[in-house]
Amino acid sequence: MPSHNMLVSQSVANDTRHGSQSQVCEAVSEYVSTVCQQMRWKKARERVSDELTSHIADSRDAYLSQGLNEADATASAITDTGDAAIVGTQLDRVHRPKPQWGMLGTSAVLIILGLLVYAYFTGGLTANRLLFTGVGVAGLVGAYFIDFTWLAKYPKTLLFAVSATSLVVPFMRLTRRGAPFDASVFNHAGSGIQFYSIEDAIVLIFPLVLAVIVFYAKGKGYWGLIITGLSFALLVMVAFGIAVSGAGRFTITGFLLLGIAVAKGMFNTKKLSAALVACGPVTVLYLIALVLNMTNEFARRALSERIIIFFDPSFAPYTRGYWPMVTRGVLREAAWFGRGNSEWWLNLLYYPPVGVSYRSALSALIGLTGWVSFVVIVIALLFFIIKGAKRCFRQKSNLGLLVSSAVMLTFAVQAIEYVIYNMGFQVVRPVALPLVVSDNVAFIVNAVLIGFMLSVFRTGDAVVDRVATHDVKAGRIISWDDGKLIINFKPLSDQGT
Repeated sequence: MPSHNMLVSQSVANDTRHGSQSQVCEAVSEYVSTVCQQMRWKKARERVSDELTSHIADSRDAYLSQGLNEADATASAITDTGDAAIVGTQLDRVHRPKPQWGMLGTSAVLIILGLLVYAYFTGGLTANRLLFTGVGVAGLVGAYFIDFTWLAKYPKTLLFAVSATSLVVPFMRLTRRGAPFDASVFNHAGSGIQFYSIEDAIVLIFPLVLAVIVFYAKGKGYWGLIITGLSFALLVMVAFGIAVSGAGRFTITGFLLLGIAVAKGMFNTKKLSAALVACGPVTVLYLIALVLNMTNEFARRALSERIIIFFDPSFAPYTRGYWPMVTRGVLREAAWFGRGNSEWWLNLLYYPPVGVSYRSALSALIGLTGWVSFVVIVIALLFFIIKGAKRCFRQKSNLGLLVSSAVMLTFAVQAIEYVIYNMGFQVVRPVALPLVVSDNVAFIVNAVLIGFMLSVFRTGDAVVDRVATHDVKAGRIISWDDGKLIINFKPLSDQGT
């Protein structure tokens, strides 16, 4: 009995000999459609369809170069590809969502370590701590199963919505009362939500927003670079209005993310020019801030003092250098196992008066339990970061690469900053040791972000890059898209018909 391929090939040859070129395209479409119908994962069908059509076209061109006419060349290309039902069944086995058991397991380990650290310092787990941990885990799982591509559908709406919402925070700060400068491990995760924790956590979303903007602007040349640069600058200014430390953290992450986009050639321009245009507005902002600080004597002295204290805390032992001195004293005399002989840890243990500061929880843990606790936590974090980074760069789509990289960079920058702070180099206050030591809001935000990243790893291989134009063209007479000025003479009432 002749196979589906043979029937299609014969049909292509016969129809084309009778002058029907359209039948050739229909036959290829029918073959590709039959293959895709065998695949149960519908999300993967578009990518497979594109790749299969491209493969048949390449094979046909090879036959054409050998002297065959288009009908015979196309028929031979389809035959060589294989029986549609068999090829589809084989592709069905390959193209399936990839469960991220390893990354999910590592996330669970980090969350459990966080609960153990909390219980160690507070003597148990409170209902609030368990509640917010449950909310964070639910957010992670929910984001893991969601279709992350929806993030790219309304990039400008997302940018301005996040910016506008974030601008409310500075005004809310004027009305808060009694917010502590620092908080204990108990307060940060056991007593609900503090306002200052919202300030720290909200900027963690910005790199993801920037990733969506970069994807929207990709392929638009210098116009896309201008959009990216101005959007980056807008987010940095909003971040400065919320928290200076958060703005610095976001700036580092943003530069790294843009570096990835430029290295991958997403803007279709020269890489050096792309880097200068995309990062230029933010660089100018920082230069202006530096000049203003240098012209202000008080700001200049404060900056100089911070730099000196970073290397030598004894320069100001009773002010900014006090906590770096305490931290380094704890670490210097810490044991590998068990409590060290130093009395420095008492300063960490009883400040604030209700317990260990959550920003210094790691150094206090080293002083009380030994370096072994540090090694266990850092190994788990490094495993998560290295494994995640490798999977980021394996993404086939630019959207998957940008979204996963934005989350991984946000995670890594937080972790590195927290560890450096707890090694006694305390320039700015860290926001969290992700999933391990953080306030409730930062824990939930980090968990949801990680869920989005794992969603990319789970389904990213099936994603085909499609830049949404909802924000650009819907209902507009004049719009700009992909470097082209579009004048739409179609009446608004006819849109979508």
